[in-house]
Amino acid sequence: MIDLVQKAATAFDLIIIDLPPIGAVIDAVAASRFIDGYYLVVEWGKTPRSAVRDMLIADPVIADKAIGVVLSKVEIERLKMFDAHSSYGYFGQYQSRYYGNTHGSLTENG
Repeated sequence: MIDLVQKAATAFDLIIIDLPPIGAVIDAVAASRFIDGYYLVVEWGKTPRSAVRDMLIADPVIADKAIGVVLSKVEIERLKMFDAHSSYGYFGQYQSRYYGNTHGSLTENG
């Protein structure tokens, strides 16, 4: 596997390797010798935050190389409730009460 990654690295700027779930098998930790960083893929509404946190605590090698998280199977309509960059989400209607106007100088009334 190391030889394959090294050869691919001479031809490509970015190499993505899909590994089994962390914690289930040791593949991700074993591969850490030749991996620069990890993106954790977690299932929307299914993977508890505590499970991700506990996994990162249990595997410091992976935690140190964690770049970010990708949410899979996202429910777009439910995601709008958490949209911090617009006033269309459920929480957006209350945002200005708590944080003031974060959308520039315009207010909802103009």
